[in-house]
Amino acid sequence: MFVTYKAASQNQKTLRQIKLSRRESQTISRKYQEKIDEIYPLYVYLVLLDERQAGRIPAWEGIRLVRERIE
Repeated sequence: MFVTYKAASQNQKTLRQIKLSRRESQTISRKYQEKIDEIYPLYVYLVLLDERQAGRIPAWEGIRLVRERIE
């Protein structure tokens, strides 16, 4: 949606058809971008969690315990 409103804000013909001013279109575009910025970290976390649970990526977080032989 962000891209749609951004493109629409630059096209006067489109703005007239959807009855939005350039400023209103830019405001909507900015609000969508803010929401995307808020949601993106959660989305990345959930995708990584899903991939980890499916066994497609190894665990990289936390402390790794390793046994070493002492000679």
